[in-house]
Amino acid sequence: MNQSENSQFFRNLYLGSHSNIEKTDTAKRAILTGQLSLFCAFIAVFYTFFDLWQGAESSFIVYQLLFVLSLGSFFINRAGKHQVATFMLLLSANLILSFSAEKEAQETGVFMFFIPIIVGSFALFGFEQMNKAIAMSIFSLILCLVIYKYEFDFVQKSVIPPGGVQLNFMFNTTISAITACIIIIFILRLNHTAELKLEKISEELKINKDRFELAIQGSSAGIWDWDAINDKLFLSPLLIDLLRYPPEKYEDMTSDKLNKVMHPSDLPKIKAKLKEHLENREHFYKEVRIRKGDNTYIWVLLSGQAQWNEKGEPIRMVGTLLDINDKNKAFRKIEEQNTLLEKTNEELDRFVYSTSHDLKAPLSSIIGLIQLARMTDAPDELNEYHNMMEKRIHTLNGFISDIIDYSRNTRLGIDKESVCLKPLIEEVVEGLQFYEHSESIDIQILIPEDISVETDRGRLKIVLNNLVANAIKYHDMAKTNPHILITWELKEQTGVIKIEDNGTGIEDDLQDKIFNMFFRATQKSEGSGLGLYIAKEMTEKISGKITLESTYGEGTIFLLELPYQKVMEEANA
Repeated sequence: MNQSENSQFFRNLYLGSHSNIEKTDTAKRAILTGQLSLFCAFIAVFYTFFDLWQGAESSFIVYQLLFVLSLGSFFINRAGKHQVATFMLLLSANLILSFSAEKEAQETGVFMFFIPIIVGSFALFGFEQMNKAIAMSIFSLILCLVIYKYEFDFVQKSVIPPGGVQLNFMFNTTISAITACIIIIFILRLNHTAELKLEKISEELKINKDRFELAIQGSSAGIWDWDAINDKLFLSPLLIDLLRYPPEKYEDMTSDKLNKVMHPSDLPKIKAKLKEHLENREHFYKEVRIRKGDNTYIWVLLSGQAQWNEKGEPIRMVGTLLDINDKNKAFRKIEEQNTLLEKTNEELDRFVYSTSHDLKAPLSSIIGLIQLARMTDAPDELNEYHNMMEKRIHTLNGFISDIIDYSRNTRLGIDKESVCLKPLIEEVVEGLQFYEHSESIDIQILIPEDISVETDRGRLKIVLNNLVANAIKYHDMAKTNPHILITWELKEQTGVIKIEDNGTGIEDDLQDKIFNMFFRATQKSEGSGLGLYIAKEMTEKISGKITLESTYGEGTIFLLELPYQKVMEEANA
């Protein structure tokens, strides 16, 4: 038989039908009870034959009683009544040993059997029943002292042959030592097994701890543990590192202190969620904002699980705090990109529809004028048709230019440079001098020569061109002094270019729409409807802002805000 089969054989021998009990210390002590019971029966048989061999007066009745009681303890133990068997074995051993010690001379060393009985009491009862072990040991010690000090007349002393005392002493010492060794080996094996289990458990705990810590570190999560009874809050080192508060902030941490670093808008939600979990045991899981040591807020995922007592009262709650700030940023970026994509698709649909219509209209008009020109030979009519065709071509050319500007703005990156404003605006005005009635409009540029901005020159020029062109296009020639006034104003780190005219103005209900794609204020408008839309898009591209103030019949003011930081002149060498 192999070791496993041997082990099972002896378990069946000592425990009988109860050999399937768990391999705990209790089971091992039950096996020891069976072993010691058989050993005591063997001792009874051994001393019976030993006395016969010596020719001494043998205590046959005592040995028979020990044999019977030992076997009784053995079979009671096999029946599963381990406590009864233990008491029976120890009690019978004490009483029979006391009687034998009284019969024999002290020089035989029979008293030494009290030592394995005392040691056996602690081994058989174990730490869980230490009180019983101590009581039995005291009982054995008292018996030993009483028998050693007093002699009882009713007990007849054994007659030992000459030379038999030394032989009895040798056997008694040897057998008591063997018995004590059996018990001590059992205790050592128990300790060794416990140490092995403890080492295994410690190793598993270490592996699980390392695995858990790696998982937590990889997930950027911190652990918190709330003592609900005393309102004490433990924060793990990773969580402390995440929040980055001074060490004194974590002293005597409570739930109220943690609530104070929650975003005020999120605090009512998290309190309601916590109440639902503690009262209704609903899942606790919430995304909230929490303030760090540098007073910045980050998004975290707060989750936890409470523990309740038998009355259903929360006594403890453990959970995690996971940094999801980057995830939320990415999610918001995706939302922004989706919004931008929806806007782009919507604008593209309108762009395709309006572009096809606006391209067809002047082309159809030109084709019609060509047909009319072919039907007449009159020089005046032909000249009028040519002028009208030229006008339509200019309209078409301007529309194509707007489309090109729109396309460049969406495709090209920002190319910043230092741009001197006044020369740039003069260049724009000069390029618009051939607009109808432009020579009759007083255009004044009241901007200092030294004002420069860091921006994209090409885009800024297109924005200014569209705004000034719009002011020229919607002038009011009926007024005595039609004018356009271009000025500069500085507000902190923002520069404002103001383009003011006394033209027709814009009706109130149309002012929110003029920056929309393909919007035309009147049916008479011949523009593409892209000019102001492109101006707004390009302004935002260069981190600026464009707004307007207008009174219908009086005029309009366009305000072009640009990032501005005054450049200090270098000191002369």
